[in-house]
Amino acid sequence: MRLRLVGFEMAEVFRMVRIGTDSAIILWLQRSMMRVENVMFLLPNKIKLGVLVVSLLIAAESSAQVTITAADMFNKTGLYYRAYMNASDTAVSGFLGKPGGSQAWDFTKGPTDQILRFDYVPIDQSPFPEAFPNAKTVERKLNESDGSLAWLFFEQVPGRGRKVYGFFDPEFGIGSNASVFTAPIFDFPETINMNDSWTTSVSFISEIGLSDSEIDPEDPLGGGGFSFSIPLRINLSSSFKADAYGIVNQPGVGFGDALRINELQTISIDADLTGDGQFDNVSLDFVRTYYWLRPGLGIAVQITSIQQTTPPPDEFSTAIAFLRTFETNHPKGEDRPIVNGVTGLKASYGGDRVLLNWNTTANITTYAVEYTENIGDPGSWMRLGETKSNFMIDSDVRGKTVRYYRIVGVN
Repeated sequence: MRLRLVGFEMAEVFRMVRIGTDSAIILWLQRSMMRVENVMFLLPNKIKLGVLVVSLLIAAESSAQVTITAADMFNKTGLYYRAYMNASDTAVSGFLGKPGGSQAWDFTKGPTDQILRFDYVPIDQSPFPEAFPNAKTVERKLNESDGSLAWLFFEQVPGRGRKVYGFFDPEFGIGSNASVFTAPIFDFPETINMNDSWTTSVSFISEIGLSDSEIDPEDPLGGGGFSFSIPLRINLSSSFKADAYGIVNQPGVGFGDALRINELQTISIDADLTGDGQFDNVSLDFVRTYYWLRPGLGIAVQITSIQQTTPPPDEFSTAIAFLRTFETNHPKGEDRPIVNGVTGLKASYGGDRVLLNWNTTANITTYAVEYTENIGDPGSWMRLGETKSNFMIDSDVRGKTVRYYRIVGVN
């Protein structure tokens, strides 16, 4: 016998979630809707896989809003992280979510066209240290696909946040000049909480190269090949807001609490077309970026819209950049266990007990079963037991409303 409630079966009240390299299952026993003895009668022994959004979103409410601090970011030399990134515009419908919380974002799947590595090195290990005399640390971005490099110059200021002085990217502008900000900006404050907001505004000088590559047969000198540059003044204004929170799941580093930052950036470009030092506006564009910040992982995920002449909507469908961190040596990030892969986790409920079973894995001989009732506290996981089989029974679920399970390959 099953109770149908607004089109959902009480039998379908749990969801299996693929968490990085392990599996976790969220079992929701919503006993507050009826007397306990009725739940025992109405829930069948075999709970069907299916309605995961209902159980996941309700369970996520037990996770507190996360606070991101400077200790969670990458601001010390010797740290690094690697991230997957797309090579061309990519569809992101269904990835962004909505403002508020709590919610869940699944970034385990996404583009893997390129791999970027970000290393944090001393200022003297970078080009143009003289152009940024106050910078203390450099973010060096390596595109592992083609070997190209770019640098971001900054310092972490106690009590304020990350103070950025400029950057150097060979693909931006021409020549070998660094892009030095007229005045530095604090792009990420030292502490960020839900609903925090801030703004930044910066200008810097660059240039664009133009050439006439066509050969003029009537020109005795051959024509063509003439090149020149036009000075540009780039003006960037951004508004940031921490507008959502919840659980993020991504490859390699697993799942955890996250705070989403919504940035709307205005890009205004002025050009000196006559060479007399007078700049006139030639374009005005907008771009929106979402950052998912996680404790110990900093900017764990980033999705940036395509650039357009009007502000992109909150739920844009196409991105020019989609980055997902999958490896790091951040001290806080390394505290997150990376476990062997276990798949096919299922649950059967009956008689105040939960039967967990999963697929066997060739390279794993012993499985550890763990559970928690507070997914927001990484230290709350408890060991249910170990087994060499592919099943285990949890016989202590009486009176529980939310319980999370994970199966860890011990060896």
